[in-house]
Parts: sequence; structure tokens; C-alpha cells
Amino acid sequence: MSIELEMDYGNTILIPAGEYDAIYISHEAVDCITFGIKVKVVFRIVTPGKYCDTLLDAWYPVKNGNTKRIGGKIGLTGNQKLANEFFNLFELKTRPDRISLIKLKGYVIRVAVGTVTTNGKKELRAEPLQYSVVKSMLRLVSYHGDDVDELALETSTNPGCSAFT
Repeated sequence: MSIELEMDYGNTILIPAGEYDAIYISHEAVDCITFGIKVKVVFRIVTPGKYCDTLLDAWYPVKNGNTKRIGGKIGLTGNQKLANEFFNLFELKTRPDRISLIKLKGYVIRVAVGTVTTNGKKELRAEPLQYSVVKSMLRLVSYHGDDVDELALETSTNPGCSAFT
């Protein structure tokens, strides 16, 4: 008698590591139990080519966040990676009391994509279980405002993807 296992791989895909142009789609706070609250920022690759339209997540630790709704409030400290990247992206010279990830909407952002090769215990993942994530936001490439409409992008096809670069 054999036992069949049903595997849920989640929203994971593997693309070559490197730099890509991407747009912000959404964010949400997620309680990762053992790792605390993290914010998951979803990006869509818009660099023309094979991986255009690919959705990738970036994960950042945060101080606190509303885990009950997508796009909810999050709390950061000045020492956290997300705060530093946000300040560098927008070349902020003063420390505002509040920042919003919604400010990323409408921008094409150069992101660094890397491969997750280990699990939470730093054990090597089998090659078919490795996946890509956005490791960091590097710089703003351009601003398209309302031209970058997340609803239109939800149904975009690969050839139309290059319109945002």
C-alpha cells in the first residue's frame, strides 16, 4: 500500500538571480510565529523577456503590523532594512513620522532577485524546492503614475509587459 502526499508549494517560482525592473502590487503583514511579524511586499517583474509578468515576494521584518487585511498599517524602527531601503529609494533627507508603502505604487523599481537555498534552520533545500524572492529594492527607475494600474496588470499578457519600462 502506497501513501500519496499532496504538496502545496505556495506562491514560489524560480528565476535566475539578478537585477530586474518591477512594480509594486501590494503588501500585507504576516505573523510568521517563530520569526515574528513580517511584511510581504508583492512585486511584478516588468523587464521584457521570459520572466516578465512574474510575481515575486519580498519579505521584511517589521516591529508590528495589522495582519487582518492586505495593505494594512505596519510599524518600523529606523534600524530595519525596509526603512533604510525606503529612505534610499526616495532620497529622503528628513525623518518623517509616517511613511506608506503605497507610495511605491506607480513607480518602476530596480530590484535585486535572489534564490532561497536554505530553510529556516539553515539546512540546504533540495534543488526543486528552491525559489526566488526580491532581496532588496535598489533604486527608482521611472514613474508612470496611473499608467501602472494594478487591475490592468492582473490580466496583462507577457507581450504587453514591456509597456512599463
